[in-house]
Amino acid sequence: MREKTCLYKYEQYGNIRIAWTDDLDGGGSSFGRSFVPVTRHLFGKTGRAFEFCAGPGFIGFYLLAEGLCDSLCLSDVNPEAVALMEHTVAINGLGSRVSVYLSDGLKTIPESEKWDLVVSNPPHFFSESHQDHLNDLRRVDSQWHVHEEFYANVGRHLNKGASILFQENYMGSSEDTFAEMLRKNGLVLVDSLMMDTDRHRDNNKFFMWVKERGDGLWWRSDETRTVRVVASEILSGGRMSLQPGKYQVILVNDTDDEWGIFMTKAWDEKGAGRMEGPVQIRISGIGPGTSGKGSPVLLNPGRYFITHDRLTGCFATLDIEAG
Repeated sequence: MREKTCLYKYEQYGNIRIAWTDDLDGGGSSFGRSFVPVTRHLFGKTGRAFEFCAGPGFIGFYLLAEGLCDSLCLSDVNPEAVALMEHTVAINGLGSRVSVYLSDGLKTIPESEKWDLVVSNPPHFFSESHQDHLNDLRRVDSQWHVHEEFYANVGRHLNKGASILFQENYMGSSEDTFAEMLRKNGLVLVDSLMMDTDRHRDNNKFFMWVKERGDGLWWRSDETRTVRVVASEILSGGRMSLQPGKYQVILVNDTDDEWGIFMTKAWDEKGAGRMEGPVQIRISGIGPGTSGKGSPVLLNPGRYFITHDRLTGCFATLDIEAG
């Protein structure tokens, strides 16, 4: 439901009244809503979320209203967009949960800002001319500088296990467009998803799910198999601590040419238990199983391993050897 005042229009979404204007919408009030089901499917609830190139902040405020993040950070290079977001924060009494920054890229965002999820509907179209970008901040990324600078600097703001979810457009780019940017900045493309929701279907727009390289071992397989991984390789990533042994838990291999797919069955601290996808799984250590022997202790929700519903009923065996 929208109503118009002399300055701003408003959209009521859940318990948040979002201020916006036609000039700064950028599609957030329409296909931007698709971030809600995708975020819920991939991540569930996260801690602190950040919307980059936020405009009026539709995506971030949607996630906050849906309870998909505890707190929110928003930024944009356009002072008018920042004024809109600050107005939304003020009229909804969100000052204790939402921070807003005027920033060219990430340049003026404090080092203390750390995020569990980064979302954005950034400029989608390439131009050689920087003036084109200045003339159309919403649509044009001259020589991909906005993307380049973001991927080069976002790492210092990511909490352990954080994810980046960008909505891109095949009419302007593809996954290959950003592959080298990710590689040289220690990031890996986990998956690419087409935008296909009950509210909006678009064959041109797609989501890129990105994580830091080494944040777990990413592996792709179309069938159940035994995967042998040296324990020291896992420990060096600083994400897990597993003793040598056999576990029915899937890990995935973060090589350049492979992405991850996931499982829906794993051992928990009570023994073998079915977990219907999508479910987030995090290994927190080793604990006693029903047989009295050591088993992985799984926490849900977590941030490390995510099931996929097309593999419901499948599982993989992980055999970890001493390094």
